[in-house]
Amino acid sequence: MVLNGGAMTMYGPRDQVIAELAQQQARAQAQAQGQTPPRVAPESSGGIQPSA
Repeated sequence: MVLNGGAMTMYGPRDQVIAELAQQQARAQAQAQGQTPPRVAPESSGGIQPSA
């Protein structure tokens, strides 16, 4: 589970949550550098559930 400001922002198996956080960081870094981030196909397991 990932909390942000006391609100749950992500929930799922540990390895999948960490992988999603790494992808988000890579996208943010690419955007900050003015690059188009690589597109990664979502996993079919659907284990990570972002909260609304």
